[in-house]
Order: sequence, then structure tokens, then C-alpha cells
Amino acid sequence: ASAKPENWFTAVWNYNLGFNKKADAGTNGNWGLGWFNNPANPVYPASRLAFMNTDLDPLANKDAAQPQKWPYEEKVMGWAAWSQDAGHSYATSGRQDWPGESGFSSAGFYPATWNGTTGSVIDPASGKYRRAHVSPPLDAFCNTKNNCDTANPPDCPTAGCYTQYWWHESNTTWKSDCSASCGIERIKYVTAISEPGRGYRLQYGTPVCSGAPAGAQVVESVPAGTDTWSDCGTTATDGSFRFTFYSDPNAVGPGLGLYDAKADLHQIGGGYDGHVWFTHARDGDHLGGDGGPMTILGDWKLNSAISGSQAKVFVHIPDTGAQVSNATYKVITPFGAVTKTVNQNTQNNSWVSLGAYNFKSQPPEVQLTNSTSDGAADKDVAYDAVAFVPGDYSGIPADLTFGDPDVNAPDPVPDETPATIAGSFFASGTPLLSKTQAASSASVMTSKSSKVQAPSSLSAGETAACSVTSISMTYTRTDACIHDDLTVIHFDDGDPDGTAVFDYRNQIATDVDSDTVTQSTSVRLNSMSGVMVKVNLDLGFQCRGYCSVISSTWSGSNTWTFGDTHSAIITTTMKWTPSGQTSGSVLPYWTFGGIANDTPIDNPTSVEQDALNVRCDVEVKTTPGCVFSWYKPTYTLNEKKFPAAAAHAWLVQHMLPGHYGLKGQGDPLNFISDDVLAPGRNISIPDYNRDVVICPQSWTRNPDATLSPELASSNKDQVSCDEFPFAASWQSAGTPTSWGGKNLNPVSSGDECANTYAKRDSSGVWHMLPDPNSPLPTWNESCGRSTISGNQNSQSMSLFPDFRKKNRVIEGDPYWLEARKP
Repeated sequence: ASAKPENWFTAVWNYNLGFNKKADAGTNGNWGLGWFNNPANPVYPASRLAFMNTDLDPLANKDAAQPQKWPYEEKVMGWAAWSQDAGHSYATSGRQDWPGESGFSSAGFYPATWNGTTGSVIDPASGKYRRAHVSPPLDAFCNTKNNCDTANPPDCPTAGCYTQYWWHESNTTWKSDCSASCGIERIKYVTAISEPGRGYRLQYGTPVCSGAPAGAQVVESVPAGTDTWSDCGTTATDGSFRFTFYSDPNAVGPGLGLYDAKADLHQIGGGYDGHVWFTHARDGDHLGGDGGPMTILGDWKLNSAISGSQAKVFVHIPDTGAQVSNATYKVITPFGAVTKTVNQNTQNNSWVSLGAYNFKSQPPEVQLTNSTSDGAADKDVAYDAVAFVPGDYSGIPADLTFGDPDVNAPDPVPDETPATIAGSFFASGTPLLSKTQAASSASVMTSKSSKVQAPSSLSAGETAACSVTSISMTYTRTDACIHDDLTVIHFDDGDPDGTAVFDYRNQIATDVDSDTVTQSTSVRLNSMSGVMVKVNLDLGFQCRGYCSVISSTWSGSNTWTFGDTHSAIITTTMKWTPSGQTSGSVLPYWTFGGIANDTPIDNPTSVEQDALNVRCDVEVKTTPGCVFSWYKPTYTLNEKKFPAAAAHAWLVQHMLPGHYGLKGQGDPLNFISDDVLAPGRNISIPDYNRDVVICPQSWTRNPDATLSPELASSNKDQVSCDEFPFAASWQSAGTPTSWGGKNLNPVSSGDECANTYAKRDSSGVWHMLPDPNSPLPTWNESCGRSTISGNQNSQSMSLFPDFRKKNRVIEGDPYWLEARKP
């Protein structure tokens, strides 16, 4: 009777595989049901339980993740006996019932029931036992009737060999008392209608019929004109979609060469425009991985190339059939495939960007595989629509425009803004202390307020370079200025009873063409108060390192009395005295002592500042010169005369994460001299960076870049490769970290840089443009490479040798680069 699920076994076998008619036996060699779905086929494990038998295995619902282990009809019997929890329920009309509503059941199907006792699944009289035998034993269709032996099932060399085992017996029985031991059907939908209603009021799986990104060309998951049987109607597409399946090279028997993954590919009327495919994510252990028998590769391809070559790529993620957190998409570009990982589980009916790309003349293409690193065949991967939106996605600021070079533009004025040393010269305002244990006998000195002198002012022209009004320590590459209050306090029996405050200014001058350092120190009395009437200062000027003090002379007395307004000027000369070194340090330091009111100062103080370390050398030139090495000089590009070079440097400095050489945002550049060789190579590191890694001759400079022949007396020019950070800096992306490179992410090729070129348009306006022969910049690169005028490239750095001399920049020295926006 048709009400018994078991009686449908061969009918379902026939439905899936087809029936070979008796009339064709002469042609086919036999007739009946084909061998592939025979339960005894060894492609299905002989030890398998009934499909989804949760009575024996509470986790058996996971059988649905590996359906290839059961023939089709056994899977149908399993669904009839044990239904999965689908989470939803549908009325006959197609309306989705929700929890709490009448008729709601989360079972995917209403499972049949079996009469019997309530005993365990191994009790032949129990309903569970009878349910467990909804499918027949292996020998039901493999016996003497078709010359088959379950102990030694057929293993034929060809598919034609299996025809002899086709099944055509009129009756097969494995339950002789079917009226009692077979299942009892349970009908979910109202009978006498051709189909249940189309699903509606869906919590999940509702089709999205519009809302693609503006201007998008959309490639859908089915051909144009496909009826989705949803409110979206028939589909339209701007390209093609296809699947690639992989045969199992280790398959034996009738399954040899078949594409098993097709059995785990499903579709539903949700997603964009009413259709989406889905399958299960798998790793190598679950028959996935590269070329795995259960791996499925989806491929969306636009019908033609994108106008303008650039497009942003979006993928649509449906609200059902999309559960993995690591769906692996590949965007196929002329420069190789770019892999992007998308969390499909957190995106419901949304378009997710995979980024923008330069496709050149190649039709855009995207691939998605169900192979994941953790795929256990228990989570879905969805293949929905893909959208390509043409546009300019270079990320280059639209206002980065400039005009032709101004051949008469003057050289930039050097930026010599003084740097400030934090704190005060006399740490925490430490005073000099003069103490006496006996009480003063001078009565005129008993009044704490009897003697107060107003602060004096600086005379015009006096230590002019240090004529700053605020207390500070500042310095440039060649000059330093120290301005602070020098305080002397007199004590009587431990109590302060008099104070003298001096204005202390010290100007230190180095000489880039000499080995001498000169100090000009001015000391002036600002005020005396209390009993203080006289101070005699003893100031010392010394140095550490390879140096000697040549002279230290005073102009003016070193003694001040109340009301005294004179200034003392001390001139000190120090000299670098190297001992075979090509560079060395001269670190000045100062001592302060003296006498106050005839009482010796008992805490003479020594002061030095690391930032005022003077470095002298004979490396930049054969003659010596000295500078403050802690000060970082600034090299300024002439953006008027060489606008393309300045624009490229500005772009890289401001757009890339390293901000190399950009004052206030990044670290300074560090100079590499030409005599530093690349390890294991007979070539300098700067030449290696430029000629091997970033700008090799094999890299084709963009011939469309605009030239500047007017900058050369010959009126000639040629395209050139401009790299930044400079090849002669330790920040160059071509220098490996193991060599001492300071780039955040060194590269093996300039192809990994942000590639651009400079071009003048028809209206005479210049632009920095993305190189059409390179991937679009992501602005996460570690370097920039641009095709610009050779004249602009070389001449923009022509002043650097002079800059080095004027600032005594030697190997490793830090410096800033100022590249103003043209």
C-alpha cells in the first residue's frame, strides 16, 4: 500500500536513476533498475546505519553533510523516518508558520510513525527497531536473483560490466508483516492540490529584487531569463556564471569519474533577484581542498571589459545558505588573483565590497570555493550575485593637480626651525646654595626686604642669536641657545635670607667647515633681595669626548654687588681632537660655583645636555666640520620647479602608512651612503634598492608620462622611475630588515609599491594617475614608484649633495623631507 514508506523504495530508486525498459534489453544487455543506487554497491560503506538514524546516534542528523555514503532512495527513507530540525514550518498555502502559531513544527518533514513496543532500537518488537529497518538489508537487491554476492560485491573494470547486476524482480520483501512493521505515513500538506503554495512571509530566504550598487553591472548565479518563481520574476545578467567540479581519481566501481560534489549542491529562491546556490564548506579531511571530490568552484565573469579598466567588486550575501565566517573569494585580475575573505554569517541580504581593481582590458572575474581551512561539512557557503561598479578608485586626491615646471623658480629657503629641548637648563630650577652657621652680625642685613633690585633688561646687540625672552633651550644644526635663570641663595642657620637671580644666556656655534666650537655666554644680574649684597661667580666650560678647551676668556667682572647692572661675557673655544676616527663627539658641559656674601657656595653644579652633543667628521668632506647631530635637518623639494617629483613624494608621504620623512607624522629618513655594500653582493645598498628591487631596467616605464624637456639645456628628456622612500635611505622598501632596513614592510619588487605616473591633460593640468599596467594602489603599500620626467626626477635631488655638506649629513643620519603639495 502506498501509505507505507517502505513500499516506495524501488519507486524512489527509479525516480532518481531511471528504469531500463525490458524492451531495450537486447540493446542494453539487461533491464531493470541500474546498479549505482543498489544498496550493495561498494561505493556506499557496507557498515553504514540507516540515514539519519538518531535512535542509534543522536548526532546522526550530520549524515546530511556527507550524503554520498548512501544511495538516493536510502536518503529519502531516512528523511521519512527521522526528520531534521529545519527551524521553520510551512502551511499548505506556502505561508511560513512561526513559533507559537497553530500548525508550527520545526521538522523539515513530518516523519512517519511505526507501531510496536517502546523498547530499545535492538528489540525487534519495538517501534524504534522497525523504524531503523525502513531501508532493506544489503542482500535484498544483491542475491542469486542477479548473481550478486554482498560478501564480494561487483568490482567491474567498465560501466557496461555492471548491467548484468541490474535488478528486475517483480517483488522484493524484507518485512513479511508490513501491515504491522512498516511505517505509517503522515501527510503534512492538504491533498488534492498539485503543489503547495509558493513560500511567503519568510524570516529567511526572502528574495531581494533590487538594490544593487549604483551603476553596477551584475552577474547573477543563473542565466538571463531564468524564472525564479518569486516576486523578482525572470533574471537578467551582465555576464556568465559556472561551476567547476572535480572527479575523484581514487574512486572505484560505478562511481569512477563521477562528480560527487553535485549531490551536495543546492539552490533556493532567496538571495539577489530570487536565486542562490549553496553547498557545505569542506577542508581536505572532509573531501574538500584543492581539487577535492567535494570541492565546488563558482565563477562569475562579466561579458566584456570595464570601460576605464577600474571597477569596485561587490558580492551579495543572502540571508540563508550562508553560514561560514571565512568564505574565500578570488578576484581575477591581469596581475594575478587577489584573495578576499568574507564572513557570510554576519551579512544578511547585503552587498559586501571586495575592493577596487584595475582589470585593464580583461573582463572582470570572481571565483568562490567551498574549500575552507576548517570546513567540516556542517556550514553553508552561498553563491549569490556579483556586481562590478566602474569608476575611478585610485584613491589619489582629486586636488593633487599642478602645472608645468617653473624653470625660473628660486631654490626653496632652507627650513631651519629651531628644535626645543624639553625642561630647563638648570634642572628643576636648582639654585646655588651659600650657607653660614652663625647668625649675621650686620644689622643692616636683618631686614628681609631691605634690598630688592628690579630685573634688568637685555641690551641691544648683546648675544643677539639668544635674544629670546622666554626660558628655553633651542638648537639648530649649527647653533644652540640656552636661556635660563641662575639663582644663588644665601642661608643663615639653615634659613634662606638672601637671593640673587642672574639672567644666563649661552650661544653655542658650530662650524660646518671647521673643527672648532665657540660659546658666547652672557651673565647679567637680574635681582638681589634679602641680605644678599655680593656674588662672585665661578663658571667653568669643559667638554667630554675627543676634544680640548682651547680658551675661555671673560669680558667684564665676575663679581656683582647690589645695584650692579654690568654684563659679563665669556667666550670659550673648543676643538675636536680626533685620534684616527672619521667622526667623533664633542659634548660640552658646564660647572657653576662661587661665593655669596663672602660665603662659598657649597653645592657647585655640573650641567650637560645630551641633545647638545656636537658631532664632528671628515666624511662629508676631507676637511673637518661640526654640527649638532641630534638636530634633524630638512631637505625641501622645489615644488615649483619640479612639481611632478614633489607631488609623488607628497602622495607617498601622506597616503601610505609609513609617512616616511614627514615631520609630525612619521619618522625621519636615515641616509645611506654609497659605500655601504649590500651583503654578499658587489653593489651598494642604494644601487641594490634602486636597480635591483624598485626600479630595475626590466620594469617598463609608462611611455604616456609627460616629459619636461624645458628643464634641460639640451631640450631633451626621457621617462624615469622615481621611488620613495629614497633608495639612498634606510627606509627604502628594497632594504631587507636583516640588512638593517627600517621600512615597515620590505618588498621584493617595485610591483608591490603604489604605482603611478604623472601626465598633463589636454587642458594643460597635470595629474598623478594610477599606472594602468599595475594593480590599483591600496594605500597600504610600503613604497611608491612613479614614472615621471627624468629631468624632474634627477634635478629635484640635485641640491642634496650640497645639503649634505651644509648639514654634515653622514651615514645613518636622520633628516626630514619637505615635499609641499604643488
